[in-house]
Amino acid sequence: MHEAFDKREVPSLLLMSYDADAWAVTGLSCLPGFLFPKSAIVARKPLGPNARRAGWQGCILDLGNLDDRLFIPLVVKGQLRNEELVRGDFDSLSRFRSEALRSGWTAEVLRIVCARSMPVQFTNEDVYAHKAVLASLFPENRNIEAKIRQQLQVLRDAGWIGWVARGQWRILR
Repeated sequence: MHEAFDKREVPSLLLMSYDADAWAVTGLSCLPGFLFPKSAIVARKPLGPNARRAGWQGCILDLGNLDDRLFIPLVVKGQLRNEELVRGDFDSLSRFRSEALRSGWTAEVLRIVCARSMPVQFTNEDVYAHKAVLASLFPENRNIEAKIRQQLQVLRDAGWIGWVARGQWRILR
């Protein structure tokens, strides 16, 4: 999964909720692969030497810290959403697909900014508090704070956040 992420070949995820008694889909959402953060990939322990596929290592996808705004709802409360609304949501997120954004940094900073614990109005320091996680995900980068500032500007240009004052931002979505 990490290799797929590094090649930016992460597939989009469809997440479904359903009523098992009624055999009915109650919700269906899409997390576009280009917004999938590397930090959501949690490696499992490799299979032991006696296992049929000894050494194979899977992963768990931890989506618990992702904000609902990163998901595109397709079915809500059992009702199919209007196609135009779905396409509009996808189009507004698709600007993250560009080559300039494919390093994974944008998805990670977006995950931090859109975390449920982040206040609507936040500062650079609020994002800098996650430097250790970002440094572990991108060990080749020696200037984490500058990269965070750059990605905040990318998110601003994409319409996710707005500039309030020097070092201060506001979530718009």
